[in-house]
Amino acid sequence: MMRKVMLVDDEYMLLRGLKLLVDWKSLGLEIINTEQNPKLALKYLHDNPVDILISDMNMPELSGPDFVAAAKAIRPEMELIVISGYSDFDYVRAGLQQNAVNYLRKPIDTDELLETLHGALDRLQAQ
Repeated sequence: MMRKVMLVDDEYMLLRGLKLLVDWKSLGLEIINTEQNPKLALKYLHDNPVDILISDMNMPELSGPDFVAAAKAIRPEMELIVISGYSDFDYVRAGLQQNAVNYLRKPIDTDELLETLHGALDRLQAQ
């Protein structure tokens, strides 16, 4: 069974890069949606189940902390991985409040992403 992953980041190049960073299929993961606008991402979450959400924390349309709180309210069982180019503690705290698997800093380190995805899969398995 493939687990469904959604990527949310206002930077198109980062979304593209994330897709190429790891071999998603070998992990049993499938990227089912990428979204640059967090409001559209919430709309998508309303209608579609997602197992793992990987989201940027600094987006113009909606603050990262507000977005992840809203996303987890829609899909509480979903695992969350937050990413940011900033070492802003508010972002880290927002991730922690939503029980995020990890907080990754840009540029994303491949090994750290892999380790985090394995952690998310373990948590999903335990549910």
